[in-house]
Amino acid sequence: MSQAASSFATTSSLVIDPSNPQSGASCSSLGGSWQGEECDLAADAAISQGVTVTVSGGAELNVERGSVLNDSGSLTIQGGEVSVMGGVNISTQGLIQVQGTLTIAAGGTIAVAGLINSTVGTGQIHNMGTIDDLHTGSILVGYVRGTPYLGAYFINDGSLQNQGLVQILSNFTNGVEGTVENAGAFVMASATVNSGDFTAPFDLNQGSFSNLQSGEVIIQGPTFNTTGSFSNSGSFVDKQGVYGIVNNVGQFSNHGLVNNTVFFVNADGVFSNYGTFANVQGACAIQTCGTLSNTGIFVNERGGVVNNSGNLGDSNPSMGSGGVRRFDPTEGTFQNQGTLNNFQVLLNAVGGTLENSGNLSNTGTFRNLWNVTNSGGFYSSGTVVNQGNMTNAAGGTFTNERLVSNYGTIFNSGSWYASCGGVMNGNGTLLGNPVSSSPTCPEIPVPAPQFPATGALPLTLISVIGAAVALARSIRPRSTPRAQGT
Repeated sequence: MSQAASSFATTSSLVIDPSNPQSGASCSSLGGSWQGEECDLAADAAISQGVTVTVSGGAELNVERGSVLNDSGSLTIQGGEVSVMGGVNISTQGLIQVQGTLTIAAGGTIAVAGLINSTVGTGQIHNMGTIDDLHTGSILVGYVRGTPYLGAYFINDGSLQNQGLVQILSNFTNGVEGTVENAGAFVMASATVNSGDFTAPFDLNQGSFSNLQSGEVIIQGPTFNTTGSFSNSGSFVDKQGVYGIVNNVGQFSNHGLVNNTVFFVNADGVFSNYGTFANVQGACAIQTCGTLSNTGIFVNERGGVVNNSGNLGDSNPSMGSGGVRRFDPTEGTFQNQGTLNNFQVLLNAVGGTLENSGNLSNTGTFRNLWNVTNSGGFYSSGTVVNQGNMTNAAGGTFTNERLVSNYGTIFNSGSWYASCGGVMNGNGTLLGNPVSSSPTCPEIPVPAPQFPATGALPLTLISVIGAAVALARSIRPRSTPRAQGT
């Protein structure tokens, strides 16, 4: 910490701009040294409530090592740059308006109890140090209609800790060395969601992203690619929008709730589910809404629950080139060691492997084009269509209460029951143990498809702060009751 006396800016309006002759006096009011284009703060300084400091015209405001800048007023970066050097702490209870560049170097810290507001197209935040967004803090990265989504307007190569609200309506990148720890509301959304404006942000996680038990991560509208590690112990919601898509190419571990109503792709990544994954097809004009597609490894661990009320691997072949989106169905490896409930459509496509050692309940349509192995409990009161290979291994139990259409090969080394008038037809082959008929219906509990309520978020740019508050209040999904074992 500098030994120089602290300075407190009290003049209502201070401008730091190379073309403004008053810049030197403004810099001095902050206790800084004016270098022609730079205002260097070597001592502690404060922006009092009601005071506005504007950095513009390519000027730089440098808070030097060991100094503290307390912002209770308004700091506007307008075509200029504010650099937070190593060992520097900026504490804001007021407003930091970013229309230029806000850079936090390694070792620098910004503690946000007020508001950082950045405007897309002109503003950029690059963090290589630490941003600590406190309970009362908000970081808003806005969007101006018609601005192309080029580059990243918020880059985190350091530590971003959020207990308040982070709302990003533009491109966000968590770099390879970046860490995000969220205990508040972290929203990545598109300002043009459902508006017919076919542009959308691109958000990327290359580092480590941890959503804690009290945290909520909401995706609505952008493409979110995670190639690093993502750990969820709270709530992760992919809400309906024109483009909303989540691509996992890294390691995704869920111990809380993942609620997908749009398009979730495990694209050659590894998804480990210890909590609840709810895949919901809600009221949406896009055919791919409520789709979970797996081309990697998806493991539903013991105690984990997957509730599918949408399309799990359904390739929607009717969409064609005139449709909105084509995508790969489930052609990776899906391992169920917990509970998998299918209420709608579950497709194991060519090249796919589904291994069930837990409890699988089908009341919708289950279609297999490749390899399915059951060594646990497989209960179906819906329709099963086999056009590949199905193996009911020793110790496995398959209970059919409706229809199994077999056009491939079924290998039965376990117990296969046709109950309640269940029928098997088709021109396929059944090898191994014969099917046992049971005239009575076993008492097997089948959970009802109950999922958190979904709906469009009220995103408006009339008031960024008002939208942020409304968004934070509207995005809290009700908890999903865990499904019963089958």
